Amino acid sequence: MTTKIEPLSEQEEFIDPDNDLFKTFTLIEEEFPQSAGSGQTAKVRMVWGGMDLDKTNVPAWNATFKGDVVFDPKFAENFHLPVNQEYMK
Repeated sequence: MTTKIEPLSEQEEFIDPDNDLFKTFTLIEEEFPQSAGSGQTAKVRMVWGGMDLDKTNVPAWNATFKGDVVFDPKFAENFHLPVNQEYMK
């Protein structure tokens, strides 16, 4: 029985290719390649529950401050519930 065991011919997928995070990283690798010799790719931060960006107090010449995130109140009320945490796995 063990005589038919062979090494893998290709790497196994450990994340479903339809997973949103997997799609994001694939997009970054394919559409935004590293600069030659830099060793860096684009940085992505995933945030759930954001509804808008309040730019009321953003100074005109401040390139680092983008504004304050306005979170969806329904998201804030329900995200901590165990059933929603299970869904996010």
